[in-house]
Amino acid sequence: MNIKKEIKEQLHRDAKILLAAKKYEKARELIGDNMLKGYQICQQTLKEQYYYGAREERKFNLNFSTMTNPHYKCAADMKLFLIAEADDKLVKRVAT
Repeated sequence: MNIKKEIKEQLHRDAKILLAAKKYEKARELIGDNMLKGYQICQQTLKEQYYYGAREERKFNLNFSTMTNPHYKCAADMKLFLIAEADDKLVKRVAT
């Protein structure tokens, strides 16, 4: 699907507005439907960059969207989390 540059820029602006307003569900839908890059991270990256384990998973209950794994077709679907929601709810790890 090839989207014109102006439309893509408008979608990015809309996504940023939704994220700033903390309307994560609508933002996740917009980002996923239009394949916008730079707004989501996979579960493994989430665990590497934030303190996110079983306790945080139960406590914060972050919503996620799923996508087929582009690297391994036989693997389970990837869980994609919004970076803005993770920044809002989780503690980021300090880079060492």
